[in-house]
Amino acid sequence: MYPEALRAPRDRWIVPATQPRPAARRPRYLDATRGLFILLMISSHAITLAGVAAASFLQSTWWLPRGWSTAGFVMLAGFSVGVMTTRSQGLAPRAILKRAWHLLIVMVASNAILAVCRELVRGDAANFRDTTWIVHVITFQRDVTISGALFPIAAGLIIIAGLLAVSRRIRPAVLGLALVTLNVVAWIAQDGLAAGAGLPAGTQGWIALWLFSFPLVPLAFGAVTGFAIGSTWRSLAETIQIHSGIVGPLVLVSLVAMAPYSMLAPRPLFLTLNGAVQFGTILVLALSLAALKPLSAISNLLALLGRFSLMVFVLHRPLLHAADLCSRGLHLPAEARYLVMLIAGLGGSATLCLARQESVTLNRAMKRVLL
Repeated sequence: MYPEALRAPRDRWIVPATQPRPAARRPRYLDATRGLFILLMISSHAITLAGVAAASFLQSTWWLPRGWSTAGFVMLAGFSVGVMTTRSQGLAPRAILKRAWHLLIVMVASNAILAVCRELVRGDAANFRDTTWIVHVITFQRDVTISGALFPIAAGLIIIAGLLAVSRRIRPAVLGLALVTLNVVAWIAQDGLAAGAGLPAGTQGWIALWLFSFPLVPLAFGAVTGFAIGSTWRSLAETIQIHSGIVGPLVLVSLVAMAPYSMLAPRPLFLTLNGAVQFGTILVLALSLAALKPLSAISNLLALLGRFSLMVFVLHRPLLHAADLCSRGLHLPAEARYLVMLIAGLGGSATLCLARQESVTLNRAMKRVLL
């Protein structure tokens, strides 16, 4: 009934302790979770490009949430390392550092490409002759595109690689509490910098951008918090035999119970807990979709998007711009233009993922450019 790529997997997504999974193999539920964050990302970008009004239903709390994807991707990166790493085997720090280096390369290259695409869409090519603009784009001093979201992921992976050796000497519960505390401290430091306590008021350039305009440090430590959660998740999966179908409701009840208390907490603690609640909600949704057989096609489509998430992250933006340009001449309302771009972004991305899965040549080419 469904294409082979969208059929439900035969193996369970949470493996009991009696059937240990190879430590370096990424579980499918991680890809599905990443696919859900991709959906939120494409939806948010389509709303912005379509110019949807703030009072619209699409901007309300009853539609897909906005602002979850960046922090979610960062926390998911750390969570994935925690789930896939054990005390005896798993991801080596060198492999994690290599992945972080690849992300930084992709960030720099894709930022330049997307910045050029943005100027072309605006119909303004004057900046291409401005050497200062070119240097600033390459060095991330201004006109940073969505590629900047890869920076905290890479920074978080670098921190995690350094913590892996320590984690073998400290109990997971103690380490987890310490890492969450560091995340809270990072938000306190961010608030201090944003208030001008850390650098002179006239500071410009790279440092001002990443410390004042973009919460690099707390987001990077969000990946570390995700690592602590993932390590705890893995430890429980290894010691408790539990079916994936009941994981979702159990975790969801815990999140709903914790949410009101997080809103009463001081701002730094609230931001840390709120990020964990948002991430946990999407993770629970991914697990719940996997447990419902009628929705297995949706679950596996999300897993496919998540499997090639870096490629989708970079290429979905040109797809949205192309749909935006095509829909302008139709004089559609903003909500209709959003729908056109959402379908184009998701459909085009899924088509690219299916083509890559079926084509060895395309897959090899994407790997060569680190996608």
